[in-house]
Amino acid sequence: MDDMKISTIASTDAGVGFLVKVDGISIFHAGDHACKQKDLKGTYAAEIDYLAAKNKDIDLTFIPITGCGFRDPEAVKSGIFYTLERLKPDVVFPMHVLGFEYQYQEFARNAEKEAVNIEFACAENKGDYFFYTKRKIKK
Repeated sequence: MDDMKISTIASTDAGVGFLVKVDGISIFHAGDHACKQKDLKGTYAAEIDYLAAKNKDIDLTFIPITGCGFRDPEAVKSGIFYTLERLKPDVVFPMHVLGFEYQYQEFARNAEKEAVNIEFACAENKGDYFFYTKRKIKK
């Protein structure tokens, strides 16, 4: 579409996830794609591997830190860490907590404790905005 490239992946819940390349940056929005199994069996990892094979330079990633009715938060977390390892984005925007935004900071702190060395941008309030320049995020 014009100078924009869009790739999609099937979601493990509803709809699709999108990888959009436009104006020199790559943005991955996972949609409702969240891992249901700790061992990464099923379609979750295959969809992430598909994107990783096509794209080596992801700038921003929006990823759900909870699943819609998924019963195992550890499985969701293992999928997130797998995604971050495979896609290596510059900045991660955790999402999908529906009014419990404090969980974004908690997730970022826990990821840091587990040696995930990626910058997290955590919205705290409706209307928060961020600037992405020189591979860094500023609020």
